[in-house]
Amino acid sequence: YVNHVAIPAFASYWDLQGAVSGAKPMIPLSVSPRMGFTYHLKGNGIVLRGGIGIFSGRIPLAWPAGLYTNNGAFIGGYMANAAQLNTIRFRPDPYHQWTATETGAIINKEPLNLVSQKLSMPKLFRFTLTLEKKNISGWSFIAEAMLSKNINEIFYTNVNLLPPVDHATGPDNRNIYTGNNNGRIPLNADGSNPFDYAILISNNKGETGYAKSFTTTVSKKTSTGLSAEINYTLQKSVAVNDGTASVNLSQWRSMETVNGRNALTRSVSDFSLGHRIFAWAGKKILYRGKKAALSISLVYTGESGSPMSYVYGNYSMVRDDGITGANDLIYIPTKTDLTQMVFLYNTINGTSFSPQQQKDAFEKYIENDPYLKNRRGNYAERNGSRTPFTHIFDLKIKQDFNIRIRNNQYQFQLSLDVYNIGNLLNPQWGKRYFLQNDHFALMDFAGYQSPGNLTPQYRFNPIFLNHPPWKISQTFTPGYAAFWSSQLGFRYTFN
Repeated sequence: YVNHVAIPAFASYWDLQGAVSGAKPMIPLSVSPRMGFTYHLKGNGIVLRGGIGIFSGRIPLAWPAGLYTNNGAFIGGYMANAAQLNTIRFRPDPYHQWTATETGAIINKEPLNLVSQKLSMPKLFRFTLTLEKKNISGWSFIAEAMLSKNINEIFYTNVNLLPPVDHATGPDNRNIYTGNNNGRIPLNADGSNPFDYAILISNNKGETGYAKSFTTTVSKKTSTGLSAEINYTLQKSVAVNDGTASVNLSQWRSMETVNGRNALTRSVSDFSLGHRIFAWAGKKILYRGKKAALSISLVYTGESGSPMSYVYGNYSMVRDDGITGANDLIYIPTKTDLTQMVFLYNTINGTSFSPQQQKDAFEKYIENDPYLKNRRGNYAERNGSRTPFTHIFDLKIKQDFNIRIRNNQYQFQLSLDVYNIGNLLNPQWGKRYFLQNDHFALMDFAGYQSPGNLTPQYRFNPIFLNHPPWKISQTFTPGYAAFWSSQLGFRYTFN
């Protein structure tokens, strides 16, 4: 059915790149040449290092697994309610498992998984250059630049989707897919379609992602036991698809877009670091004839916040994932645009806000947000904004001492780590921020005025003026916590 009915229909709208149900892709041989060098400038302590190469990756995550479980010949499961599940008992024979017919359940519409006839594994080109300078006074200086450019990338296409049929009316004139039957391509004579999605895995044929970074480090060591270092990194990475989900459908539908997920373009990556400052200072004090030592160090980490996107809530304007889909990037109106936009009455916790009250509050919100203010008249970018910059201090104290018993000497160490000590000194310090799914539904899309009038309607919650999009991180893992914690350690060293 897939190869003789579905695929010819899909191919009339999308390039399937030779995909066949049940067939494994041909994975080309990958060659990864690399070269590095180190050059010492005589007499001045300067070392120049560099490298250039191509790096290949493995099959990422479980992406190709769908070829074996949801390929059109086999469906990996079915939907059963609580009563039906109660009749199912374990069957050890893998060839005689429970079927939907036996339980009266409905076969679910698992996404059809397809893969292009040829699929190249992830590959990137990378170049690095490092300059290091040391001198006899204990100072050292390191500067490093790195550039990476993707050669092979993964791309996802929902080939069970009719192309967009229209555009929205007004300043936000993005693509609109048909809302009939969730935009699925008619496969049978009656227009029905047994698949919700048909996800094709292929290689990106457009512009590929890249990353560039620059790091500089200055450090100092003295004969008195004092050491210090400061490190600054500026890094930007751009991606078409970050590839963070293990399921193909999840990877396709989780992307934030303007004109639909089949039309992805490059955007700031979820892993784009931005600015990072790392500094530490430590002092080691020897006493008791160098038989004991006290070490104290303080570490500071300052980082740009995580990338984030502004999206619509409630319904989807573009409708490529159905009318109730999500992750449509918002249009940021100018003051003139805002006067023309249609807002509906909005009731929040018993309080009703008129369209004009919502417009006034939305205008104030835009003007108070530097990113939105600078993007007026344009669409919000995927990962275009960030959560706030973070400042974290960590303290470590170590006490080393030796004990001699008879002719044997034993070495002991007591240590105390105080993570995020700034939060211990002041509850308002050391905050780390979290935004679920890296996006915020700033306003609701309330549907179009009518099937024949594609003017968007909106709702905005004025309460957002008093609440930022992000929340304080609630984890207690020291590297991510917004709260202080401490750890006491004991170590015994023996020969």
